[in-house]
Amino acid sequence: MTKYKKKPWAKLYKRTKWKLLRLRKLGITPYCEYCNNMGSLKVAEVVDHITPHKGDEKLFFDEDNLQSLCKSCHDMH
Repeated sequence: MTKYKKKPWAKLYKRTKWKLLRLRKLGITPYCEYCNNMGSLKVAEVVDHITPHKGDEKLFFDEDNLQSLCKSCHDMH
């Protein structure tokens, strides 16, 4: 399956629970965590799962499994 085909768990990203969790994470950590570690300050646009969830809802909604990233860092990793 290519990166651009819909994964079975894509529907999780449409849930209100995810949208609120995403906003919460960006509110707590508004800057890209990768850039910040490199000494740069760039606004985060993406909330990324550190450990791929592959549809596991517990992992998907685990706040400790999330990182705030700018789009460039997200797309590189």
